[in-house]
Amino acid sequence: MLHNYEPSIKRFVIATILCIVITIIGIVAITFQLAIIDKLPNNFGVFGDAMGGVLNPIIAIGAALLTFLAFYMQIVSNEELKSQFNKTQINQHTDFKFNNYRNQLNLFINEFNSFNISYHNNKMITNINELKDKNAKKYNFIGLQAIQLFLIEFFRDKGEKEKNGTKNVRLNDSYMGIYLTLTNMIIHYHYIFESINKSKLEDEYLLDLKSLTTYIYYSKLVYIFQILETESINSDLKLRIESIKNYYNYPSV
Repeated sequence: MLHNYEPSIKRFVIATILCIVITIIGIVAITFQLAIIDKLPNNFGVFGDAMGGVLNPIIAIGAALLTFLAFYMQIVSNEELKSQFNKTQINQHTDFKFNNYRNQLNLFINEFNSFNISYHNNKMITNINELKDKNAKKYNFIGLQAIQLFLIEFFRDKGEKEKNGTKNVRLNDSYMGIYLTLTNMIIHYHYIFESINKSKLEDEYLLDLKSLTTYIYYSKLVYIFQILETESINSDLKLRIESIKNYYNYPSV
């Protein structure tokens, strides 16, 4: 901001210096005229009064100009501080948005990686009562493998109920609840994904966030989408999956 005022300040300083130089030249010229050419030393008292009468207004004008310059520099300084404050506010808001996006993506990764299920007798356990022996051996799966196995089991169970004419959700297990949690995770990811792509963050921030969303897609979501697309899912979820897939199939878009 300060550089915007530099031309005006330079012109003002130059004008002040010129006034001072002209005044000095004028005093020297008058003194030279009286003392050297006219040789009137007996008139130096009158000359002194005359010089005082001439110099006092000039000095007053110079003082006023310097006072104006001091106020002017204070205004410039205040504008500079205001500009720096606004820039700091913008940077803090940008950092907040970036950290918020990044934290949400990391939370998604953590939820994904911590997803776990257990199998017993080739069947996924969703209710402790399904274990006749509480100490029976269970096979635990976590992360991507757990989600894939769950979806396979969920749609298999869903297909059996539809085949038997029973579509009601069983109250003694958590199949539907887990499935809704997974689909909500995908919907939330899509929201963050779209928000990042539409944001006006700096390139450095966008590169970091897009790198993270790309990692999530290729290391996790693409495998889940392959299962979901072969099953009957609601249109809203299907549109979101297609939107994400189209972006990575056509990176230039």
